Amino acid sequence: MFQEFNDTSRYYYNETVSYLRDEYERTKGTEQKTNLNRFSVRKAVLKSDKELDVHESWKKQTPYDTREMAINMCVANHKSCLLCTSDAADEEDSVD
Repeated sequence: MFQEFNDTSRYYYNETVSYLRDEYERTKGTEQKTNLNRFSVRKAVLKSDKELDVHESWKKQTPYDTREMAINMCVANHKSCLLCTSDAADEEDSVD
């Protein structure tokens, strides 16, 4: 049971990574800003149990909160990564 929850969480984490990558590619080179807060990403990645079709019914076996937590963790990690790379770029600029 716990392995199933872990597998579903990994699935949603990877789906979120894919969504974030697609959004980056879509807006790269444009001045359009993306709204990548956890609520907008969750809305794009996570369907409610009622919206899942027959082929996605395996997702229902994992609690909604567990699926949501995987998405929130991915968004938080993504933001943390952006902050780290931004800080590194700032430090590199200040050395010159």
